[in-house]
Amino acid sequence: MTNYLIHNIKPFGCFDSGMYLVILHANDIPPHIGIIYNEKYFSLTVSGQTLGDDSKVLKKLIHRKQIKTLFIKLARALNSKDNIRNTFMEKKRVHGNITCLFPIKKVLAEMYSKSITRAKFIYEVLPLLYETKSIEDVYHLNMNDEIESGTFSLKRYTMDDIINRIKSYETEELC
Repeated sequence: MTNYLIHNIKPFGCFDSGMYLVILHANDIPPHIGIIYNEKYFSLTVSGQTLGDDSKVLKKLIHRKQIKTLFIKLARALNSKDNIRNTFMEKKRVHGNITCLFPIKKVLAEMYSKSITRAKFIYEVLPLLYETKSIEDVYHLNMNDEIESGTFSLKRYTMDDIINRIKSYETEELC
């Protein structure tokens, strides 16, 4: 499997209004995906939901733990915080084939392209967003060593990789 290349990546400054896809642990297989809308962070994890936490708290955590992160600023972010929150509330947590990308695909499909719902991985979502000219900019934190000439090589992964990661987190919770 070849990696998916993301180009024109700039250092991250601060959040402004609008929507960002957040790729946390961007160098890991698989990465974790969340979404920021108007400076509120939404995510689905093994532990549960994050429903509109302040994005500044997330940024501090990323800095403190040196988490390699991409922020993909989306164009024409026409949605509402309540709609995004309700979409994330549909599933209580990540489990089985319900991944962190599940609610994000629903949100993005409503805004940009219905075909996004068929994607299983972030590296399948990104080309669809580029095709519809829905990506405004790409930023990074803590990734200077991974980005070469403004380009990052996102490792492709499988559903088995995701399920194995979920199982490992579930095992950690039990200990």
